[in-house]
Amino acid sequence: MRITPLFFLFAFASCTSTSMQPKSEKYQMEITLHKTRADLEEAKHDLHTLKMEISILEGKMVNHEDKLSSMKKETFDTHQTKLENYSTQLQEIDRKINLLESKQKEFFSQLEKLSYLTNEMSKALAQGKEKMNDLERSVASQSKFVGEFAKKVALSLEQPAEQTE
Repeated sequence: MRITPLFFLFAFASCTSTSMQPKSEKYQMEITLHKTRADLEEAKHDLHTLKMEISILEGKMVNHEDKLSSMKKETFDTHQTKLENYSTQLQEIDRKINLLESKQKEFFSQLEKLSYLTNEMSKALAQGKEKMNDLERSVASQSKFVGEFAKKVALSLEQPAEQTE
């Protein structure tokens, strides 16, 4: 933008009557005008180069943004897939845990029944043992009684035979 007013200034100066100026001034003016034109062309070239560099950088930026977006999408998709897999695995583990808890409750219930039956059997065995001991004592006392009775009968049988003799 600054180049344009400068250009008009030099163009206006060159359009003024060159016949009024001396030759050295005229020559100096042409050199200045030529230098200004060269500077202006160089500035235009620099501006064009700068615009191209900006355009290239914008293209690179868009390319990098596209790559970044693609990487984000791939990463998100990968993580989403992993999360879904983990969720499925967790559900399966939860189902198995629930099944194990149910089996554990059933197992403990059966253990309680078994414990109850074992206690009942122990009581029954203790009662049976007690009855066996009672029977053994009864048999022992009856055998003692039968033994004494047999001795008495044998004695009583022997005594009448001795008396008959």
